[in-house]
Amino acid sequence: GYRLPVNHAHGSMFGKGIYFADSPQKSMQYSQYVPGHGKLLLLNRVELGQPKFTRVAVPGEQGYKPRYNRRSGFTWLVSTLGGVERPSNAYDSVVAVTKERGGEVKVPEYIIYEPRQATIEYILQVNEV
Repeated sequence: GYRLPVNHAHGSMFGKGIYFADSPQKSMQYSQYVPGHGKLLLLNRVELGQPKFTRVAVPGEQGYKPRYNRRSGFTWLVSTLGGVERPSNAYDSVVAVTKERGGEVKVPEYIIYEPRQATIEYILQVNEV
């Protein structure tokens, strides 16, 4: 399984979350060479839930935390498919929008702040050519 990082070795453009990409080239940048095995990549099932799309880096992002607004009180509640009510501005993950669509990243990045949202499905052994 996963755990939230205490310190990011590679920065934290979107906060202290667990980062995923659907581009193997992006993931290869963060994979270390294992002698005799090449690089190992994890193929994961990631449940994004209700994502928040962002075009700008938010280094302090921590995922959705209900907050009380002095002017309007709590936000409006909406029903989800499961019938559960949640604040209308709630989100379960962050999706970083690409430069091509007005964002700051080259390829989409997906960030979760709850480790149970990701499951390792396969470990891939990859050799660079």
